[in-house]
Amino acid sequence: MSVNSLSDLWKRAVVRVHSLSHLWERAGVRVSMRASSTSFLFATLLLLGACAHLQGSGETLEQIERRRFAAMVAQDVAALEPLLAEELRYVHSNGQLENKPQFLETVRTGRIRYESIEVREIDVRLYDDVGLASGLILVGGRLSGQALQLELRYTDAYVRRDGRWQLVAWQTTRVPSPQ
Repeated sequence: MSVNSLSDLWKRAVVRVHSLSHLWERAGVRVSMRASSTSFLFATLLLLGACAHLQGSGETLEQIERRRFAAMVAQDVAALEPLLAEELRYVHSNGQLENKPQFLETVRTGRIRYESIEVREIDVRLYDDVGLASGLILVGGRLSGQALQLELRYTDAYVRRDGRWQLVAWQTTRVPSPQ
């Protein structure tokens, strides 16, 4: 969660506590300083609880992205599987579309054998429970036994569910080699 998001969440919590105390006063309920302090403390605890829930493991989306790449290189389908949403649409740089079971099978069997994935650039943007990542990677590996070395630009989308991020879409484009 970004600092701006936390700041905005904090401001909304303070405004709600302040609004509640004004409503109580207009209703003829005398609000003591102690009650206001208790309400403020309650709002603070709610905010901290919400932040802890949103952060989940505390792992950033960039770290999750790098962990996903490492699982692909290691052909670790067990580590990869929970990072992928059931509705995953995975578009390879050759235009081939795979769903989650197909992509996991591709990694498991080594049909595409990822030997290395070097992150050269990465930009992550968070929008509540949606995360978009884009970047530049250098992929080394084998496709049906043939060696390949690809420089790829990618864009992907993650959705946060039950406090954890899952990849829902992946799209890559080959970067043309310099002439």
